[in-house]
Amino acid sequence: MNAGMGNESRENDRMRAVSFALDDLRLYLDTHPCDEEALRLYGDYTEERRKLLASRTDFSGSVNAYEPNLANGWDWNDGPMPWKGDK
Repeated sequence: MNAGMGNESRENDRMRAVSFALDDLRLYLDTHPCDEEALRLYGDYTEERRKLLASRTDFSGSVNAYEPNLANGWDWNDGPMPWKGDK
């Protein structure tokens, strides 16, 4: 595995961890909507996920059809698919 793939794997792992934390916090906030610490964490994780998603989109094109990179037109099904490991 080359260094680029190792970094990509770490970013994928981080994206999964941040997404899981957001899902968990969203459920918690459904029953504790005034918890300031949880709201702060949700905002922090939302921003981190946005940055990770932007980095991933810049590297390999759109990650999902809801947040496409429209700089070069509709690119949802162009380029390497993340699960294939292509670059």
